[in-house]
Amino acid sequence: MIKTWIKALRLRTLPLATGAIILGTFLPYSQGYFDVQIFVFTMITALGLQTISNLANDYGDFLKGSDIHRKDRILNTGSLQPSAMKTGIIISSIITFLSGIYLLFLAFDNISKFAIYLLLGIAGIIAALKYTLGKKPYGYRAMGDIFVFVFFGFVAVFCTAYLQNNVIHIWWLFPAFAYGFLSVAVLNINNTRDIETDKANHKITIPVLVGHTNARVYQLLLCISALLFMVFYVLRISQNYLFLLSLLGFIPIFINVFIFTINKKMSHEKYTKLLKFFVLGSLFFVLSFVGIFLVLS
Repeated sequence: MIKTWIKALRLRTLPLATGAIILGTFLPYSQGYFDVQIFVFTMITALGLQTISNLANDYGDFLKGSDIHRKDRILNTGSLQPSAMKTGIIISSIITFLSGIYLLFLAFDNISKFAIYLLLGIAGIIAALKYTLGKKPYGYRAMGDIFVFVFFGFVAVFCTAYLQNNVIHIWWLFPAFAYGFLSVAVLNINNTRDIETDKANHKITIPVLVGHTNARVYQLLLCISALLFMVFYVLRISQNYLFLLSLLGFIPIFINVFIFTINKKMSHEKYTKLLKFFVLGSLFFVLSFVGIFLVLS
């Protein structure tokens, strides 16, 4: 049963949320601000939101029959009953909410800031649930890209930075947007892989709307945009071209894009491998960026 739940949690997706929190924490850290407790509970809360999304996605698609072809979805295999998955979603939501509340107590002594972030956290939980659940899930109406960009970019990176020192620097938006673009690129690989089955189940995504070829162009534009935003940020805070070496972590990302672009016909398994590679590549980019930047500083 434990192995079944571990599979249901889809741990392979968690590096994406992990990278966002590390990047968001680094922004104020580079200026001398770092609170380890805030970092730990920000990470727990972010991973909790990702977990809720994973479980709700499995549950919602199962109810709609969208992923009946997929062997990696727990409810499709019969390993768990829908009632058990629903309980798991509720428990994950409660744990994530409590972690978020404690995080806000650590970060703020101002009631207005506490209230704003509390609403933001509740919105995050609702967004994680509503991707595939409910009568009008936004993941079925080509709106997943927007929500992923906002919550993995602006919220997970920019708002994480603010938690550390309660100060806003407008240029932090550039790495936040960059990571948002990379996160949308992850979703785009997933949705391009599932174009045919999504069409059959009336699930509208960007790749369903634009087709295989344009989905690959879209992928390239997302990654180029991410790189350009990071170049601007690095030059803005360092004013030294040597610090562009901190962006070497983009190399595996663009290798992934190249493979994705030239292979217009891939099996489901190859798409899945490419997806895993991109998720890990995004985390590698963050770790290499932080590491190289600190070495050069």
